[in-house]
Amino acid sequence: MATATTVRKSRGKKNEQKSQPKIYTFEWKGVNRDGKKTAGELRGATAAEIRSQLKSQGVNPKSVRKQSSALFKLGDPKITPMDIAMMTRQVATMLAAGVPLVTTIELLGRGHEKAKMRELLGNILGEIQSGIPLSDAMR
Repeated sequence: MATATTVRKSRGKKNEQKSQPKIYTFEWKGVNRDGKKTAGELRGATAAEIRSQLKSQGVNPKSVRKQSSALFKLGDPKITPMDIAMMTRQVATMLAAGVPLVTTIELLGRGHEKAKMRELLGNILGEIQSGIPLSDAMR
């Protein structure tokens, strides 16, 4: 005897993708096990996460604050606002032509004349390929 099974489609699951937490750079100051003052930078989602990491490393954190970040990671003076504007226009044009995002970033990175822009686009490409959203990769 055959039994009938029904397949239910859940509603609203389309936009329920789990987003990855945003990663920030935090500056911290603290005292190590020997009583010496130490300071540094760590990357994490929250200040509480950074405090936890420091405690597990034997550092008693005195202050943890989020470091202000530039729009683009490799904010070298050799990358001008015009470089960013041109790259943005090229990305928009290629996407409008139907070229996939990963291919677009890869082509622009390989073909750029400035080494810093090639490095920037290579970093963005690597993060996109690892699953990080474009908006986070460009921070």
